[in-house]
Amino acid sequence: DSDDFMAFFKFLQTLPYVDRVAVGGVGVSHGGEMILKSAAETTFAAGVAIEGASHEFLSVDTGPTAPRKGTEIQYQDIKVMRKNADKAQAMERIRRIKTPILHIGREKDHLQGIFKLAHEWMLEAGKDSRWASFDHPEHGYPFIYRQDDGSYVPDPIQQKAFDIFMDFFDKHLKHRRKNG
Repeated sequence: DSDDFMAFFKFLQTLPYVDRVAVGGVGVSHGGEMILKSAAETTFAAGVAIEGASHEFLSVDTGPTAPRKGTEIQYQDIKVMRKNADKAQAMERIRRIKTPILHIGREKDHLQGIFKLAHEWMLEAGKDSRWASFDHPEHGYPFIYRQDDGSYVPDPIQQKAFDIFMDFFDKHLKHRRKNG
């Protein structure tokens, strides 16, 4: 899946009407992990990992000994995450990243520790990593979906998270040209 994602970036960067140095990506959950996997293998202008379920990228134990509530893995606590991730392997991947990444977490999510640990280890590796997190009941909350009546009515937290990631993209994707 991340190979397909990287191929998409490379394809976009070949199009004559696309500024190849101003291509970014956003992903939710596993899509957030694809942002990190892709950033470790190729370069693009900016990535936003919303609730990035980066189990594989951080080499996290998801086997039978992983903490669970019923069938759901519980990595809310970053301390538990640190004990169950292979830091050496994760850092080897993180060190290859050149792309600025914004991580957006969700305070009461059962994987919040994964989201936060990816950011913390990126900072430790000297990478351009930003963090924002909010308390919201919906997975993928920064995306604003159309209502049944056709309108878009984000709640205040959705609007704030959306504004943060659009500001991040504005900073990294708007190519500043000389003489205009």
